[in-house]
Amino acid sequence: MRLNVVTNKAAQLFFSNTSLQYVYYEAIANAIDAHATKIEININIDKFSDVSTFNIAIKDNGDGFTDENFDRFRSLLAVADESHKGLGRLVYITYFNKIKIESAYGKKKRKFVFDNSDDDNCEIIDIEESKHYTLLKFENYNKTRIYDSKFIIPYEIKEDILRHFYPSFFQMKKDGKQLEILISLEVASPEPEKGLVDSSVEFNISEIPELEKKEMEVQQDFFAKYTLLYSIKQTLGMPTVLISALCSDGRTIAYNAVSKNNLPAEYEMVFLLESELFEGKTNPNRESLDVDEELLKSAKKAFTKMVADVIREKLPEIASHNKKIQDSLHKKFPHLVGYFEEDTIGLIDKDSTIYDAQVKFFNEQRKTLEADKLDDKQYELSLNVASRVLTEYILYRTKIIEKLKSITPSDKESSIHNIIAPKTSKFTVSKKINDIYNNNVWVLDDKYMAYSKILSDKELEDIYGEIHVKGSLPYAENGEKKESGRPDLTIVFSDAPECEGKIDVVIVELKRLGIDLAKREEIISQLKQRARRLMEFYPDKIQRIWFYGVIDFDKEFKSSLIENGYKKIFSFGENYYNKEHIIVDPDNIDNVQDIDVFILDYKALLEDAEKRNSTFLDILKTSIQNSIKKESENS
Repeated sequence: MRLNVVTNKAAQLFFSNTSLQYVYYEAIANAIDAHATKIEININIDKFSDVSTFNIAIKDNGDGFTDENFDRFRSLLAVADESHKGLGRLVYITYFNKIKIESAYGKKKRKFVFDNSDDDNCEIIDIEESKHYTLLKFENYNKTRIYDSKFIIPYEIKEDILRHFYPSFFQMKKDGKQLEILISLEVASPEPEKGLVDSSVEFNISEIPELEKKEMEVQQDFFAKYTLLYSIKQTLGMPTVLISALCSDGRTIAYNAVSKNNLPAEYEMVFLLESELFEGKTNPNRESLDVDEELLKSAKKAFTKMVADVIREKLPEIASHNKKIQDSLHKKFPHLVGYFEEDTIGLIDKDSTIYDAQVKFFNEQRKTLEADKLDDKQYELSLNVASRVLTEYILYRTKIIEKLKSITPSDKESSIHNIIAPKTSKFTVSKKINDIYNNNVWVLDDKYMAYSKILSDKELEDIYGEIHVKGSLPYAENGEKKESGRPDLTIVFSDAPECEGKIDVVIVELKRLGIDLAKREEIISQLKQRARRLMEFYPDKIQRIWFYGVIDFDKEFKSSLIENGYKKIFSFGENYYNKEHIIVDPDNIDNVQDIDVFILDYKALLEDAEKRNSTFLDILKTSIQNSIKKESENS
């Protein structure tokens, strides 16, 4: 038998994004409509990977396929009342090519096959004893795999069914009706690690706990009244069960108002949100609500708040747990303090908490940036936003310091180099704001963020071009016509954006951790080589120049520095200074220039940066907290 439409096309249209659970949902909904008091779901499969052996049998003791029920089944959109859609049975052929149906009603038995064939294959026979039942046999599974094993594991199916039908089951219990559901699984080749073993569960709606009620009104363009039905019951020795959903048309639309992972163990919690705004608004496959996006967003927000209030009221011990999470978020994300939904921290997913706060923060930024003029209130808001933006940047710096601290002797020099400024890169003042997260010369000193240009691992000839000079090649050998060498970092400072006037220069050499003494001592030699090529332009073009070496210290290297006249200067690590003498031109040995050389270890580099960073962060945190306090006092 086929419906009076091209059923497979209709199924694709209405149920293209559904899941296997809806086969169970539709069969149970039909059984309830037929006044069934008992439903049996039997699942059989040889092995999970062999879907050709997968079949389901669902039997109920309802009224059966009477002539009226059969005619309604044959015609799409033929419904008994407004709470029905008249499309549900299409989900059957979304997953199975053949559904054999046998149904007894009184002293008649009807047998037919529901598929996409043209055969009107209904058979009616007389039977001696009056019976009422319907048996659906789902065969020829038409997908290449079962997406998730939970779709065939009895206790998983039970939880899904309970969540989906909770409003209907609860009302049936109140009306004194009976319903028992039995679910079983038979597996020829068990896979215990996937939970795929012979098993069964039973459920009776008499087990449903009484639901308490909480109401809320929210004013938007209209008054929205929400009713929360809830139950919190301890179930010692059992895993936590959370049923959380929006209710419409006697069914539910799953929505986790709180995170199951954040709830205490051994509890069964039910939270259902009802509103007349939802009635009649489910889409054809009942997977979502066809309502205004802003209304749905507001409803979900109200739902989460109501659930959080109930949990805090019923389980006061959860407050200390939530306080720890709150303190952690405030510490890690101080720029978002004041934007967190404090009432729901610890109850909803942590990532969602942070995301929602970030969205609020970005909206405040947008309002400030788009304002043509700032009144007093907007001016205060702009200062608050600016503090938070800067705090976010300082937090980023903290992560960079932590990353540099994690460098080990097994890491290459490039690991350090690329964090501070990626090799072969160039940064210019005109793009400084865009590049602020791409170079980290502030690790050396915050004053270096006033750069005009940063040249990372560039050839000396390239550096000459950037600062508009041409060298006389006093140290060239064998007819070379360009200077050789690549300083790790060249930082140029100038009042003119294109460095056409006089400039200041900082040269930095980096060495990997764990190298031997001879290679450590090479760093001074390298810095002096750079100086010989660059001091040629002092003081006409380069008015000031400093040389830094960042290296791993040990006792012998420290002794070597002291022997060569280096003096220790203030720092949280090892930091030494000396005035080195270099000959700019070997043919003019009287032209000796003094250069300032600083040799520091990574501990000094990182701890000095960390101290500066923490000071900035403390100032900004205080500023944000004072802003929140002031706003609270004025509200």
